Amino acid sequence: MLLTRWIIVLCALMLSVLLAACGQPDDRSSASSSTMNTEPSLKKETTYTEKTPGNVASELDGTKWTLVFLYGQSPLNGTNITLDIAGDGIEGSTGCNRYVSNSVTMSRGELKISRNLSTKVGCQAGTMQQESTYLRALADATSYELQDDRLEIQNAAGEITLVFVAQVQ
Repeated sequence: MLLTRWIIVLCALMLSVLLAACGQPDDRSSASSSTMNTEPSLKKETTYTEKTPGNVASELDGTKWTLVFLYGQSPLNGTNITLDIAGDGIEGSTGCNRYVSNSVTMSRGELKISRNLSTKVGCQAGTMQQESTYLRALADATSYELQDDRLEIQNAAGEITLVFVAQVQ
């Protein structure tokens, strides 16, 4: 029974990755996105590097993060929410399920994440609510700021919605 459940979860995750890859836009398209980048006045000056060919700012490509604040609150005890950034995608854990997005653009503090896909394993009600809030914050992200081992993600209103710390590699 447990083995069957793991096989189903693994198949669902693989299907999600395949579906996300099928919807990849053509790199040669001239589509552009417009995002609002509002910087709170108490922020330190941060230097951003040029985009890499994979759409992720080179300073973040290949980095792994652990969530420490979600809308100013610590994650629920016993949950580990992660964000792994590479190439033109992100993936990680919501504290219950796995998620992936192969449609990420970040450059010079601007951030756009679309088409988040996640597995659908049932979890406790509080954990499911936290997962929903986390995935919504990712979808609403418009900018980021990197300071040492801390990554802050803001929404269009300039509110810091997600704060991560770098995972020790």
